[in-house]
Amino acid sequence: MACCEPPQLRYFGDGAVGRIADLLIREHPRRVLLVTGRASYSASGAERALSPMLRDLGVTRFEEFDLNPILPDVERGVRVCRDLRPDIVVAVGGGSVIDMAKAINALSAQGSEPAAILAQPSLIRKRARPLIAVPTTAGTGSEATHFATIYIDAVKHSLAHEWLRPDYAIVDPRLTYTLPSELTAVTGLDALTQAIEAYWAVGATRNSQALAADAIERMWGSLVVAVRTPNPRARSDMAYGAHLSGRAIDVSKTTAAHAISYSLTKRYGVAHGHAVALTVGALFEHNARVRALPVNDPRGAAYVEHTMARLCRCLGCDTPAAVARAWRHLLKSIDLATDLRSAGIGSEAVETILAEVNTDRLGNHPVQVTSADLRSILTNLVRP
Repeated sequence: MACCEPPQLRYFGDGAVGRIADLLIREHPRRVLLVTGRASYSASGAERALSPMLRDLGVTRFEEFDLNPILPDVERGVRVCRDLRPDIVVAVGGGSVIDMAKAINALSAQGSEPAAILAQPSLIRKRARPLIAVPTTAGTGSEATHFATIYIDAVKHSLAHEWLRPDYAIVDPRLTYTLPSELTAVTGLDALTQAIEAYWAVGATRNSQALAADAIERMWGSLVVAVRTPNPRARSDMAYGAHLSGRAIDVSKTTAAHAISYSLTKRYGVAHGHAVALTVGALFEHNARVRALPVNDPRGAAYVEHTMARLCRCLGCDTPAAVARAWRHLLKSIDLATDLRSAGIGSEAVETILAEVNTDRLGNHPVQVTSADLRSILTNLVRP
């Protein structure tokens, strides 16, 4: 972020959504573009909380878009935003909703069309109007990041620019209280996996690792509780942990688990959080071979080995193999498949998944993961 830009303002805690009233006074908008999920806006309690604050403003709601942001929906949202010319954008929902709002807001302010900007992000030349992001899941941490995921013909593209990061992030754990157990599980796994990847990534810094370690500490012992027997403490730990993981990957970016996941989600319908989690155990064991593998991290093999040891301790384990076992146990404990075959994906899908792996994310993995390595990992995950 340039030195002249203000830092993101963050509000956290039960009832934090009420701070939107203060932000509306601060920004004094007349027209508001409200980007929400179709059902989550009401089910989470956000609609009940926000309606009195928005009552006297001109509000246009945008909610008809795919679960995973696709280019045609982004283009339609950009047209809506350009026609409306809102003074502020408010995003309330899960990671896809917030990603959609970030993309719509940023792209609508530019002179070029969305497809051209996705191909050449340098075409982002004008800062958009203020954006308030309010997550209703404990998942992606999108309210804290400067990138948004957009799919074009089932292929994931990441739009990244400092001006995509929301100006305001409001994390209210109460908005996750009604989240169904399955969504709690898959969004929580996404957050936990992001924190793990942020810790071992080539792009990791001391600060991002501190954020990631805090996130892991909060979520590792809380996810099963939030899924099985949710209580306010577990919901709060998951909500804040997810936000911390978002702040961590905003610096470090993600690695191989995410690189492999996109095809699993878009082509085979595996929920994103589950898709990223499926390979985590195998990647821990792969990283344990650091002394025998080429290292991507310029800090060297000894640094990576030390990082993996610290990460294992964060997860309460002595070795990467122990983490892999604990990880499989975690998935079973929240009723999710631990392998691709159980998730409905057979060996015939391996080559398709390999062809669509995100190479940028692979390059951010601490040790090299070759096509042969990936094929071996995926083949082991589809064996009956």
